Amino acid sequence: MRKDDGVIRGPLNAAGGGGGGPGGKPASASASKNAKRRQKKAAAAAADAAGGGGGGGDGAATEPAPAPAAAPAAAADPAKKARALQKKLRQIAELKEKQAGGAVLEANQLSKIEAEATLRAELEALGLG
Repeated sequence: MRKDDGVIRGPLNAAGGGGGGPGGKPASASASKNAKRRQKKAAAAAADAAGGGGGGGDGAATEPAPAPAAAPAAAADPAKKARALQKKLRQIAELKEKQAGGAVLEANQLSKIEAEATLRAELEALGLG
């Protein structure tokens, strides 16, 4: 828009309206989104409290849904699952070599080494190990 179009430009919050920030500044887009999220969360909490708190709210109900969707894919292709397990076992072997060489491993690397027996059992269960 051009400046000579007759629209008065200036602070939006001088006499009220147009913003929400301190000092007459308009609220940023992210600030208004966060405010909406807080309002929605508070409304959901109030609804849970009024409804008896049926076991965890919306977040808990939507979390388990992706897990069953992934399970049939793994069951449909045991060769793919076996390749993934073999890859993990190769990584464990590399980590053991590093550890034997004197390298200090991270906690997640140590937990991966501890899971080796479980991975081998899964591979045996697939009949490809």
